[in-house]
Amino acid sequence: DFGDRASLAKLIENIPDEDLYEFAGVVGMTNMLEMVIAALTSRFDAAAAGGQEAVVQWDVVDVAGAAHSFVLTVAGGTMTGEIGTAEAPRMTLTSPVPVFLKFLAGTIAACSGPTPG
Repeated sequence: DFGDRASLAKLIENIPDEDLYEFAGVVGMTNMLEMVIAALTSRFDAAAAGGQEAVVQWDVVDVAGAAHSFVLTVAGGTMTGEIGTAEAPRMTLTSPVPVFLKFLAGTIAACSGPTPG
């Protein structure tokens, strides 16, 4: 369940990185990213965003080195997401599948996980 950080953390704890890559391959990168988008948009807190607007692109890299991208757009007090790339994102974050999943689960700090690009 990508909607609950604690559940995700428990699910992936002590799982080697190569098994997290395999998980993403079995589930399918697009399916995994669609579940992530659904979870992130449902947890969005408009009050915490404080009226900010932004387009952020995530490039999640699979075991073969291919990037699978999705975009989160915050505007008008809502967050939307879609598979694909943004024309002019405010920020692009790139991380391999294991780091991405650990970041979502809250088991690693943002500064030690994704690399801004």
